[in-house]
Amino acid sequence: MDPQTPGNDAPDDAPSATPPTAPAVVAVVVARDPGDWFVETMGALAAQDYPNLEILVIDANSREPVKPRVAGAAPGAFVRRLDEDPGFGTAANEVLETVDGAAFYLFCHDDVAPGPDAVRLLVEEAFRSNAALVGPKLVDWDDPRRLLQVGQGMDHAGYGVPLVDRGELDQSQHDAVRDVFTVPGPCTLVRADLFAEIGGFDEGISDFLDDVSLCWRARIAGARVIVAPDARVRHRDVLAGRSGHDDRRRLQARHRLRIVLSCYGPVGLVRAVVQTLVLNLAEVTYSVAAGRRRRIGDICSAWWWNVGHLGELQAARRQVRSFRHVPDREVRQAMTGGSARLSQFLRGQIGRGEDRFTGLARSSREVAGSVRGGSQRAAATVWCAVAVVLLVGSRHLITRSVPAVGDMVVFGPPTDLLRAWTSGWRGAGLGSASPSPTALGIVGILGLGIGGMMGMLRLLLTVGMLPLGALFAYRLPAASGSRWAQIASLLVYVAVPLPYNALAHGHWGALALYAAAPLIVGRLARASQVAPFGHVGGPAG
Repeated sequence: MDPQTPGNDAPDDAPSATPPTAPAVVAVVVARDPGDWFVETMGALAAQDYPNLEILVIDANSREPVKPRVAGAAPGAFVRRLDEDPGFGTAANEVLETVDGAAFYLFCHDDVAPGPDAVRLLVEEAFRSNAALVGPKLVDWDDPRRLLQVGQGMDHAGYGVPLVDRGELDQSQHDAVRDVFTVPGPCTLVRADLFAEIGGFDEGISDFLDDVSLCWRARIAGARVIVAPDARVRHRDVLAGRSGHDDRRRLQARHRLRIVLSCYGPVGLVRAVVQTLVLNLAEVTYSVAAGRRRRIGDICSAWWWNVGHLGELQAARRQVRSFRHVPDREVRQAMTGGSARLSQFLRGQIGRGEDRFTGLARSSREVAGSVRGGSQRAAATVWCAVAVVLLVGSRHLITRSVPAVGDMVVFGPPTDLLRAWTSGWRGAGLGSASPSPTALGIVGILGLGIGGMMGMLRLLLTVGMLPLGALFAYRLPAASGSRWAQIASLLVYVAVPLPYNALAHGHWGALALYAAAPLIVGRLARASQVAPFGHVGGPAG
């Protein structure tokens, strides 16, 4: 590190000019209004037993400059103050302009406390395993016996797959050095030449998932990413509290989509976009049924934000292309099969917070306990009866096929549907030079998402309208707080002959109307604010 670099404050005891034997490591700490714990963070870095460690503190425009606290806890550290807070990744990239000659960078949040041997163990493992990114074992700040992270896996849509349960008791069960897709972002050792090659952190990601982007792009460059659990780092996880839960969830959705759109190559991008769209559509459908409007907004906002930053996204893709040494198929081999988001749903984690892992046993106990009440038991009984009636009544449609009657035409291959949609010529009748219906594109994309099983898709889009309408009808009077009102609404709605007549005559539009009507009525009722949906004419609920 050059102590005369503009913007740095050089200490009186500048580093010795004698070249040490150990590779030079620069700990880059991004400080943003840190609390009282910051002194302990700096003290832990200053107490490292690694013989060639320098500390660079990036003060991201903290309200109170951190230089006095840094000088008291780590007198040999350098401080660089910024005029604004650009986010962790962009602030950390200042090291590229400030430091010269380092072999490794240790990127740290301002709320970590590495063990005295952590840096040495990380560097040793980097050489032993020929790894470019090495992460430590992350443990709780107040109770170091509790694990926070030892790296993560990743599914193809960019959702993390934790390797430990957050808060799990550390009994050395995760102490093996192993390859992971991402290492803990609060404290990461990165080889300096690789960091420069990939352009540092993606500056389009202000906070949250910047570590995922870094590790993914490092893998594209051919680097190995491992975790070295012998190196222990305590972490307060203050960043999660600096942003509200809603803001954090929204930013994660935006940045996750940006990572997927920027890191895949052209062929992999098409596949990833289709998979992500199908996953998002499924989650929107579930969120509509569950009444989680904020989650719907997060998903729509993620796509809108990335489309609005299309120029930056194209620049990020060009940058990734410039250092790509590993094709997508090899990167995907390092990922976890299946969907981490679906796994979260099955484990009961969606809607309770992204970081709580309760397990199937606890979820089962909660479900069993919830049906002990009379209304819950009645609702479960009625739903079972409705499901049996619908299954028996549509058994031939399910076991055989939906007849090609009226609007219920047989779907062609998804590629043919997409080709017809993108074409400027309509092949229906005698043909015409006019745009094809958007439905062709939607059905084609959905067909690709389920592997081309168009018969299954046709069944879901016809027979599936019945249980969907029943579900929306059940949720319609939920604002009243009466389970019995919901049961009555369900029974009355499934007795309406409209959908069964529509099935008999092949009127798909009537089926769609049956499924959507309770949802539309509920929206209108909430917009009116009339009790029990609002405060007009009486108390809400």
